[in-house]
Amino acid sequence: MSETWLRPGITDAMVRLPGYTLHRCDRESRTGGGVAFYLLDMLRAVILKSSTGSPAMRPEFIIAEILFKDTSKFLLAVVYRLPNSGYLNKFFLQFLEFQADYRHSIILGDFNADMHQCTFDSHQLNTFVTAFGLYLVPFGSTHHLRNSSTLLDLCIIDDSDKLVDYG
Repeated sequence: MSETWLRPGITDAMVRLPGYTLHRCDRESRTGGGVAFYLLDMLRAVILKSSTGSPAMRPEFIIAEILFKDTSKFLLAVVYRLPNSGYLNKFFLQFLEFQADYRHSIILGDFNADMHQCTFDSHQLNTFVTAFGLYLVPFGSTHHLRNSSTLLDLCIIDDSDKLVDYG
C-alpha cells in the first residue's frame, strides 16, 4: 500500500488484518505519505531497506525479501513518490543493488507520474523499466477525477512471461 497515512500513533493493532502481518514505513515529519504491505502469516519478510529517516521530498519505500516455506524468495518494493518530487534514481539504484540476488522481483506503488502522458517523470520511469529489462504491467487508468483519468499506480515486474493475468 502506498500513501497509507499511517503515523507512529496508529498502532499495528488498530489496522490489523487477521492472518496477516503488517510491515510499514510511516512518514514521521508531516501528514500523508507512508508505505506498507500486509503479508500472509505463513510467509516471512526481511526488510532490507526503507526510507525511514530520509529527507523530505524523496520517494518513500520499503524493499523486502519475501520468504516462502520451500525456501524460494522474491524481492518486493513498495513505493510512494510525492507529486513533483525528484530522486527517483536514488530509489532505482537502491532497488537494483538488491535485485541482482533474486530471480523474482516486483515493484508496486504510486509514482505520481502519469504514464498516459509523455513527461519527464514518465520518461524516467520508462527508461528505468526498459534499461533493466523489467516489465510495466499495462493497467488502465488508476486515478479518476470528474474530467480526467491518470495512470499513477504502477506494478513493475522482472519478466513479462511470469504475468499470468491482470485487470
